[in-house]
Amino acid sequence: MFKPAALQCCAPLAARPAVAVSTPTATRVLARSYSSDLRRRGKNTKPSTPKRTIANKTTPAPRALATEFPNPSATPLAQQLLKVQGGQATGTNTPLEQQYAAKFEGDRVRQTQINVDAFLNKGELALGDYVLVVRKGKLYHGVVSKVKPAESLLMNGFYLAHNFNEIYFRFPGFFSPHTANAHVQLGLRQLMRTANAKMHENELRMQQIHFEFAEMRGLSSAPLLDVAAWVFHSEPDLVTLEQALAVTLYAIQDQHHFVMQNRIHVSNHVTFRPPHVVRVLAEAQKLARSGTDPFEKFVTKCRAVVAAAPGAKMPFWTKEDHLLIDCLREFALAPRYAQAPFAFLSTHVLIPLGYQAAEGNAALQLLIDLRVFHRYDNFSVFASDLPLERHGNAASDAAAERMESLAQDLVAHPNADDSCAAIRHDFGSLPVYTIDDASAKEIDDGVSIEYDAATGEPSWVHIHVADPSAAIPLTHDLTVWAHARTQTVYLPETHFPMLPPVLGTKLCSIGASQQLGRAEGDLVLTVSVKLDGKGEIRDYRIRPARVHNVVSRTYDAVDATLPPESDPERAPQYAAQPLWSDPVRARPAAATTNTAEMTPAILRDLAALEQIANRHMAARNNAGAFQIASLNTSVDVFDLHHPATPRNNLVPLTTLTDLPTPAIRVELDSSMRSRARRLVAELMILAGRVAAIYATDRHVAVPFRGQPAPPAGLIPLNIDARKSRSLGNLAFRDSMTVMPFMAAATHDVVPVPHFQLGLNDGYAKVTSPLRRFGDLVAHHQIKAQLLRDAGIQPPTVSGATLPLPSPALAELLQSTLRKERQIRTLQKHRLAWWALECLRVRVDSAGEAVAKGGRTNEEPSLVEYTARISRVFEPSGAAMAVLADAGVTAFVKPDRDRWPLGALRVGDWVRTRIAAVDPLARNLEAQVVSKLELDPAWD
Repeated sequence: MFKPAALQCCAPLAARPAVAVSTPTATRVLARSYSSDLRRRGKNTKPSTPKRTIANKTTPAPRALATEFPNPSATPLAQQLLKVQGGQATGTNTPLEQQYAAKFEGDRVRQTQINVDAFLNKGELALGDYVLVVRKGKLYHGVVSKVKPAESLLMNGFYLAHNFNEIYFRFPGFFSPHTANAHVQLGLRQLMRTANAKMHENELRMQQIHFEFAEMRGLSSAPLLDVAAWVFHSEPDLVTLEQALAVTLYAIQDQHHFVMQNRIHVSNHVTFRPPHVVRVLAEAQKLARSGTDPFEKFVTKCRAVVAAAPGAKMPFWTKEDHLLIDCLREFALAPRYAQAPFAFLSTHVLIPLGYQAAEGNAALQLLIDLRVFHRYDNFSVFASDLPLERHGNAASDAAAERMESLAQDLVAHPNADDSCAAIRHDFGSLPVYTIDDASAKEIDDGVSIEYDAATGEPSWVHIHVADPSAAIPLTHDLTVWAHARTQTVYLPETHFPMLPPVLGTKLCSIGASQQLGRAEGDLVLTVSVKLDGKGEIRDYRIRPARVHNVVSRTYDAVDATLPPESDPERAPQYAAQPLWSDPVRARPAAATTNTAEMTPAILRDLAALEQIANRHMAARNNAGAFQIASLNTSVDVFDLHHPATPRNNLVPLTTLTDLPTPAIRVELDSSMRSRARRLVAELMILAGRVAAIYATDRHVAVPFRGQPAPPAGLIPLNIDARKSRSLGNLAFRDSMTVMPFMAAATHDVVPVPHFQLGLNDGYAKVTSPLRRFGDLVAHHQIKAQLLRDAGIQPPTVSGATLPLPSPALAELLQSTLRKERQIRTLQKHRLAWWALECLRVRVDSAGEAVAKGGRTNEEPSLVEYTARISRVFEPSGAAMAVLADAGVTAFVKPDRDRWPLGALRVGDWVRTRIAAVDPLARNLEAQVVSKLELDPAWD
């Protein structure tokens, strides 16, 4: 049986106390899929390599047959039901559902077999799907009767309109869309009776789920089918719908041990509270039941600390006080949907102290006021399980130090494990242009251009990608570390690289050899492409290669030297100024231009590269690609000298002094306006497209990315007719119309179309192996196949020859998908937090200036901002507006006197005044002061 080598070395690495990395369970999952394949095909049938997806597929998986209930026309009872639905009496006083249950009491009614592939890869919401909707703590069981917007028929015959995110559990294809309503209602009642009966019959086993999975196995979550199989002594691929629903219902009612996630129908996982939190919660609830005296003493101490002046003596904190601080911390860091069991803290602690909000941000504010946390701590990291160093976690710090040591060893012996040395192509003195920010230190891509010897016209374009896989085998501990980290985490105040920085600066970065004076050059994986006149791929090559002549330039330098263009959509009129938290402390932006000479040869090459990039972009636009308009920002933080507080801090700080406020700069992202950035981005898309074509032609599994197209006719506008001619940009109003219908990106080990990029032949990310684990694995896969193409035996992993088969690669990447989403959320929240903090400081300083100076009004530049209406709520007239200078969205309260319904429309430019801003609560409220006549050319 195959076991990915990167996973084999996880166990010994995790066994070392200093290294905190997760250990995937690929062997068990692969063994299960292998055995289930044998059961389906027979013992003597050679198992095939089943298609395993990493996440939802582009096209919905085949639906499970709704065989649990007979066809309505097959029985006399069904005929009666149809008559009742039409208003005809049946002449019987027995409830119809009792007749139905008595008539069909066999296993086919009570046991609904699950098609595992269809259940795990549900695809889009469809008519006939069973859904369990959770809204404000109430459960609704229904069958989908309408998709856009979602609406479901309930057991009582009423219809419930609900949000897609309110679905807690879903089973695809539960009924045919043409099934009679009465039949659906009776089927739902029978399903509920059976699921509830199974839950109560197996209650003792249910009570042991948390102990078995969270404490004994040390898991934070587990697949729903695995949990149901353990409860009912079955196999995951033999679990029935009733059994899975029984476990789901039990998890909902036992929120002490389980965490409710309204996306369980997407993740298919049951989430457990950490055992430590369960114990803390139980002890605190026991303390609450024992009486109010411990809480009253704790509240008294808290009130004294909050009101204390700097240098005041701290009170003595008892064991009960530490317990309550611990419970408050878990309340504050828990997601909103997991806060219900902590409600007693609001009654006993928060409200008596004047913290009226009943949600976690009130508890977080109290902990900051108690000096347990500092307001600049990254609470999103505290709430995650990401192994990030320099964040108060000793195990992560020790693991990072050990990885740095391993990286230093690799730098001392470069390229010792280059399996592709025999087939590396040497590009000699061909210039390789690396175009990046001036502050970039890890350069993982560069581009070159070749000209036709006969005509002198541009011919081959080469995209060179750094090749860390030449130095880091798939079995290396650094690969395990990269697997646990998943990707580089970028935050405004710092970043956490996926691989130790020394690898990028001294070994794997393009240009490192030239800077350090090494004659051997830099190892790369090169994608070479030749386009025809219409921008379509005419020929391509992928080769392990070596480059020597690296020419580094910045985006700003290239933008300044490219020849001017006459297209008006490339010259936006609106340009925001950098926003500083303290204008007095504002410092000029670091110089980003490169003073290196731009020779005629360099200018000729850059112009040729842009010409090829534009040609490919035009081909994608003709195939349906488009660009969503957005007001993204970049945030920089200066003078932040605060070390992160340990997450498990229980003792308030002994000093009540505060740290100086850092300087925050928020600036509108210029990437949409930068021709240099657009050039590089387009060539990277081209490289990903070619890598996907190569992998598809050779039947090699790589991490493919895609995006399914919305159903035909669903989007209420013609995208091709509304987008711009050359860049494919949609106007802001059109973008806001299209976005609700855009499907999430998909991941698979087989090629899938990408709707927004206009790519129907597949797309694979391979251009950032220093920063993304999926790209690193793709390099190993492609290089192994390149060796096969050359007649050379690729390296073996655990006795199996690379490239990895599809199921093994899918399992290896499965655990990274959750972390990718977690990291995206973390980066988004932290970016918004600092932007809101910048606004808070500015608004507070405006109020202080009024109070001290006797002025009647605040400085308008500190409280008023240009914004754009992104959504209007009817009939209330409330709206959402994106602040163009800060990139954050504000809730605009309705003012019917000044702005009657219809006066504000999506896309309008307005001047807004900040009414309230709270970074901890992620809350920003504003009022519309006036409408502006701004019409950027790119919109």
